[in-house]
Amino acid sequence: MKPLRLLCTLRHGRRLSIIAAAPPVLVERLGRVAVIRLNRPESLNAMTGEMGDAFAYAVDALSTETDEVGAVVVTGAGGAFSAGGDMKFLDARAHDSPWRNAQIMRRFYERFLRVRRLPVPVIAGKG
Repeated sequence: MKPLRLLCTLRHGRRLSIIAAAPPVLVERLGRVAVIRLNRPESLNAMTGEMGDAFAYAVDALSTETDEVGAVVVTGAGGAFSAGGDMKFLDARAHDSPWRNAQIMRRFYERFLRVRRLPVPVIAGKG
């Protein structure tokens, strides 16, 4: 499959460019409910750095749309919510210096944990 270059422009002119076979995170709107869908079903939605960037961007964008968004649902495509961290990504971390690894992992998890800062109710899980 040929990679796609995806460019999203959100409020305030912020942009995100992702090169991927499919976007690692999808955002859908169902009325006042926003659905953030992890979109790597072939790996049970295992989290990668690219997915973290896309997830953080989606959360940041939704946090500025509180007049239009009343709740957020986080779920996964396919048969799983998320298997956790992508093993290739985590294996690479094991071969880095402890100091650098700590910095990279802190940034990695912060991208996913920023969902806690959304000013609206958040529901997460596989339905």
